[in-house]
Amino acid sequence: MRDTLKRERFTRALAQSDLDLVVAISPENTWYLSEAIIDTQRTLLERLALVAWPRQGESVYIVCTNEQIQARRDSWIPDLRGYVEYKESPMAFLAQAITEKGAAQGRIGIEKHYLSAHFFEELSALLPKARFVETAPLFDRVRAVKTPDEIARLERAAMATDRAIRTAFEGARPGQMEREVGVVMTGALIANGAEMQAFQVLAAGTNSCATHHRAGEYRLQGGDLMRTDFGGVFPGGYYSDLARTICVGRASAKQRDLYQAVWEEHERLIAMLRPGVRCEELYHSHKQAWEKRGWPMLRPHIGHSLGIGLHEYPLLRPGEATPLEPGMCIAIEPNYMVPGVEKFHVEDLMLITQGAPRILSRSANWERLLTSPEH
Repeated sequence: MRDTLKRERFTRALAQSDLDLVVAISPENTWYLSEAIIDTQRTLLERLALVAWPRQGESVYIVCTNEQIQARRDSWIPDLRGYVEYKESPMAFLAQAITEKGAAQGRIGIEKHYLSAHFFEELSALLPKARFVETAPLFDRVRAVKTPDEIARLERAAMATDRAIRTAFEGARPGQMEREVGVVMTGALIANGAEMQAFQVLAAGTNSCATHHRAGEYRLQGGDLMRTDFGGVFPGGYYSDLARTICVGRASAKQRDLYQAVWEEHERLIAMLRPGVRCEELYHSHKQAWEKRGWPMLRPHIGHSLGIGLHEYPLLRPGEATPLEPGMCIAIEPNYMVPGVEKFHVEDLMLITQGAPRILSRSANWERLLTSPEH
């Protein structure tokens, strides 16, 4: 089913801008506008897929001929044009489309942060009278507020991921390798509906202090803290991203107390997620809470939006004055590390509503530090 609300939001935003045409280039933004997911956009960066979206008139979708069958099947855009890679230039096809739409001498929004210098120089030479401006902020604003269909997809993805983590954690035992727990987690994620695993941080004991540790051959020991930061890609190209922490076997009083402190701060921050609250307010409030405990606050952000991108706009970081709006989906993730010992990390996906936020990611109760059986 087509999500026409996305198109309507983008059309309104473009009409309110000073741009004559916008070009989507990144996988996320071409997916958003075309509704076709071309996986090779991520793996083969030179195999461009492009959407030229004029202020008035019909859009043009340009893909490598290898991807035309899929693009025609999945996209709503009827004007689909294919270039033969290594033989024809996608920039030549794009310049032709821009010229046809009457924007060859206009203001063209383009993803300068994504397009390679080589391709940008080629396009500039083909359209010497065009004025190219960065269009990432336009896409950011449009994609920040999710449609009902997007919210439903993100909630299904988050709940499926939470169940996968719970399955793997409840089966963890001393003597198992991190890698073995990770295999269970990955299998459960796919069984719960993910198309693929996007990333998996899984670490036990002192390994948990490393921000992005890959599960390896370390064997779990009783009393080890184990944490994961885990996500998949689900139908429609939507991500999940959750963090959970467990103790393997019996937890110490200190571990339980530290986890409780992190969890209570997590819940306090969640309660602050109301319309009108600026993103930087959340960061600074958290920083003050940590420093009041005597804990250093070194992280550059404490959360981010989530959707067809993993770290979407806005981020909960210093200097981000964007106010929260109903329809935003925000992943919030406080953590605390005992240097050289272990790290506690929790993360949930929240929907901003007109009132209290709604949690999209808890299939089970994580309020207390979960412990797995000792044997």
